[in-house]
Amino acid sequence: MIETTISPDVGRASSHFREPRSVLLTGATSGIGLELARHLVRRGDHVVFVGRKTLEELPVDVRELLGSPPALYCRADLSDGGAAETIRSFLDVQGVSVLDLLIHDAGAGYVGAVEKQDHRSIEELLTTNLLTPVVLTRALLPLLRKRGSIVLVGSVTAALPSPDYAAYAATKAALQGFGRSLSIELRGRARVRVVHPGATRTRMHEKSGLSPERIARTRMVDPETVSRRILSRVEGRRRITSTGAGPGLARFAGHHLAIPLDTVLRRIRRGSQARVNRKPRGKPRALVTGAAQGIGLALASKLAWQGYAVTGVDVDADRARAASTLLEDRGAEVRFLIHDLSDPADTMDLASRLGNENAYRVVIHNAGINETGPFESSSCDRQTAVLRVNLHTPLHLTARLLEHDALEEGGSLVFISSLSRFVSYPGASVYAASKDGLASYARSLRLGFVPRGIHVLTVYPGPTRTEHARRHSPDNSREERRMAPEELAHRIVRAIEKRRQVLIPGLGNKAAATLGHCLPLLTEWGMRKTLFEKMGATVPRRP
Repeated sequence: MIETTISPDVGRASSHFREPRSVLLTGATSGIGLELARHLVRRGDHVVFVGRKTLEELPVDVRELLGSPPALYCRADLSDGGAAETIRSFLDVQGVSVLDLLIHDAGAGYVGAVEKQDHRSIEELLTTNLLTPVVLTRALLPLLRKRGSIVLVGSVTAALPSPDYAAYAATKAALQGFGRSLSIELRGRARVRVVHPGATRTRMHEKSGLSPERIARTRMVDPETVSRRILSRVEGRRRITSTGAGPGLARFAGHHLAIPLDTVLRRIRRGSQARVNRKPRGKPRALVTGAAQGIGLALASKLAWQGYAVTGVDVDADRARAASTLLEDRGAEVRFLIHDLSDPADTMDLASRLGNENAYRVVIHNAGINETGPFESSSCDRQTAVLRVNLHTPLHLTARLLEHDALEEGGSLVFISSLSRFVSYPGASVYAASKDGLASYARSLRLGFVPRGIHVLTVYPGPTRTEHARRHSPDNSREERRMAPEELAHRIVRAIEKRRQVLIPGLGNKAAATLGHCLPLLTEWGMRKTLFEKMGATVPRRP
C-alpha cells in the first residue's frame, strides 16, 4: 500500500489514492510535463510517458527517469493527425487496459502577427493543442476507470484577449469549451478538469518566437511549482481552475470583467491608431462561407440587397447553383466557389485563390457543421471535420487574407460563434470547443487590429430556423420560436454597419447568455436535461 506524498499540495490531491494509479501523460519529456512525470513516478504511479523524441534524443536525466519500472515510453508526435492511433496501439501492445488518469499537457505555441503565421505553424498549433487531445480522449475513454480523471492543461490566455498569441489562445479556449461540455456529459463516470497555468519558465516561450527581452521582462513561475499545483487540482471540486493567485485573478478579470477590460485595452491601443480611409472604393465586395443555405444564404441575400458583390463559398455544388440562380433573379451580383472546408488542401487552395483577388470589405466566417450524440460513440471523422470547418478554416483563411491585403482598410471580419459559448453543449462538446475557440480568436483580433482600424464582430446565435438546427436538435417542437435566418442576417448586417463588437441576437438568447454567465451550473443542468438526455443514448460505464 503506497501512501507517499510529494508536497503538501500534492499530498492533499493524492490522499484519495492508496494504490498506484495508471497514468498517461503527454508532453512528458520537457517543461511542465517532465515535472509532472517526476512527481507521479516519485509517488509510485505507473506512468506512460508520451513524447515526440526518440529515446536516444532525450536528456540523460529523462532516460534515467524512464529507466525506473513500471514507466513506459511511447514516442508519438502530437502534431501528426495519427498520434492518437499510435498511442492506443502502443497501450494495446504493452497490455495497458485501464487508466486512472489521463493528462493532456503537450502543447505548441506561436507569438507574432496573425498574418505572419504560416499554414504549417497554424496546423501544428491546432493539431497539437486541440485536435489530438480530442481524438486521444475519445480513443482512451473506454480505458478510463470509473471516477477516473481527464486533465486538460490550458493557459490563462484562454480568458484574455491575446493579440500576439491569438491562435494559441484560441486553442486553449477551445480546450476549455471541450472540457466544460464533456464534463457535463460524463458526470458520474469520469472527472474532467481544465487547469490554466500562467506564464511558466519553460523553453516553450523561446520556441514560440518570444524575444529574449520579453522573456526577461515576464514574471514566470518555475515548472516544478506549476506541476505540483496542477496535480493538487486533479481531485479538487472545481472543473475549471488555475495554478495560483496571479493566473486566477487574470482569469477572473478576463471572464467576469470582459467588457470593461476589453474597453480599457482598446482605448490604450487606440492612441497609436493609424488614420483609416473608409471612403468607398467602387462596389463593395463581401465574402461569406457556407453561403448556399441557412444563415449563410440569408447573409448573402441581405448583403447583395445592400449593394455588395457577394462571393459565396460552399461544399454543395447543387445548392450553390440553386442559391446563385435565386440571388441573380433578384438582381444580385453573386458567384459561388465550391470548396470542401474540412479538407486542409482544399482550404489552402481557396486561401490562395482569394489572396490573389481584389480586397473584400466584409468577410463573414459563417460555415459550420456539427456532430451530436454521446462523445464516445460519435463519429471520430465527423468530430475532426467539425474542428476543421468551424475553427481551423477561419484561422487559415483570416491569416492568408490579411497576408495578401485582401481585406480593405477599415473592413469588417465577422465570426459566427454560438450561444453554447455561454451555456455549454453536452452531446456536442467538439462543436462547443470549436465555437469557444473562434470567439477567443475574434476577441484577440479585435484588440490587435485597433491600430489598423479593422472591425471585428463576434456573433453568438441561439437556435435558428434552419435545416442544420432541425437535423441536430433532439426535439423540434419549438421550432416556431427559433429566430428566422433572414432576421438574424438583418441583425448581423446592421451590427456591421454600426461597427459593433459583439452581437447576441434576441432577448431570449441574451437572457440565456446572462444566466449561463452568472449561474453556469444551473444552465448546464438544464442543457443536460433538455438536450443530452433526449439524445436517447448514454456513454457505456466501466465497472
